[in-house]
Amino acid sequence: MRLCFQNCWAAKSGLGKIIHGDDRTTLNVKTGALVSEVRGLTEKIGIFLSSNSPPELNSQPTLSQCEFQNQCRQKAIEKDDISLLSSIAETERQGHRSKGIFTVTQLT
Repeated sequence: MRLCFQNCWAAKSGLGKIIHGDDRTTLNVKTGALVSEVRGLTEKIGIFLSSNSPPELNSQPTLSQCEFQNQCRQKAIEKDDISLLSSIAETERQGHRSKGIFTVTQLT
């Protein structure tokens, strides 16, 4: 998989194209208002794809379109991961993780 979001015509014009899936389905998108966010996300995706380790668990319901949601939720339950606490924001979870708190039990 190759990701591309450079200073090219598509980036400057505010238009972009997403090619995804085994059939290489194409989706045209307007990126003008979201250029910096799209750049940041493509950088994160590139880092994720080049990494040999899995991403952090996230069992939040906002990820309902993710095909791995059930597997992540099951792993989160097995690990008692703080991502199970939907009542706290992601920034708060990151703050706990930076202090070495990774499980619900550690918070109680």
